[in-house]
Amino acid sequence: MRIESTVSLCQYVLDPESFTLKSGFETPNRIRSRVRTTVRREGRITNAQQQAIDELLPQYRLKCSDLREDFSVSMSSVDRIAVEIGFGNGDALLQMATSRPTTGFVGIEIYRPGIGQFLRGAKDAGLNNVRVFDQDGRDFFAQISTPDSIDEIYILFPDPWPKKRHHKRRLIQKEFLETCANRLSSGGLLCIATDWEDYAQWILNELAAVPAFQNASPGGEYYQGEPLRLRRQYQSRTWNVPGGEYYQGEPLRPTTKYERKALESGATIYNIVCNAMSA
Repeated sequence: MRIESTVSLCQYVLDPESFTLKSGFETPNRIRSRVRTTVRREGRITNAQQQAIDELLPQYRLKCSDLREDFSVSMSSVDRIAVEIGFGNGDALLQMATSRPTTGFVGIEIYRPGIGQFLRGAKDAGLNNVRVFDQDGRDFFAQISTPDSIDEIYILFPDPWPKKRHHKRRLIQKEFLETCANRLSSGGLLCIATDWEDYAQWILNELAAVPAFQNASPGGEYYQGEPLRLRRQYQSRTWNVPGGEYYQGEPLRPTTKYERKALESGATIYNIVCNAMSA
């Protein structure tokens, strides 16, 4: 859904229960009948996690469809907007938000124990630059429909849906990638990580069908090894990757708890990093 630019976006407040904007507009009906890419696996939620959800989620939940307007309520300066889809327990998201106080981070997750754990960490760290969207990632993009409104998207270890009959449930599909490219600013980053080689190749194939993305790896493949390091260019609001060469500097992302366990077991981590091209 597109909202006319002549109308203040901030009056369209997100309703997390029904995916309905309180102005009366509704998200497309196709969202309700689509193939699901996530399954709500609740697991055991502790009393502390449930208390954090009850007390802190109303404070940290994303409320406004204009992301910069939402963050401006609690931040004096918003240099960049970053989104992590499926943050799990939020350990990587907390590290990024803590080390980059002028970047607004939106975490998308439906796993309630993980949401509760993350909220406790955000409160303990006194973070004012994080928001939570506790619904499916595709619902987020249906409601946050403004092009060029996000600078970085992280999708770290999404469900690989390894069985062939379930491949249609994989989050990384051509249509979804086209949506990501539309929301990213020119030069914006898409960072995907997986420890499933089959899924890594799938992702590369899907990305190859989306000309709006350019693979940041010189060989057009995935980058393996230590977390990718790039030099920031805050004034231009892009990441400096001239000629496909990697520059040393601040890490692009921290190592997740899941990733550390995978590496200890001998798994290979496939990092795929792309830049959104200008239209």
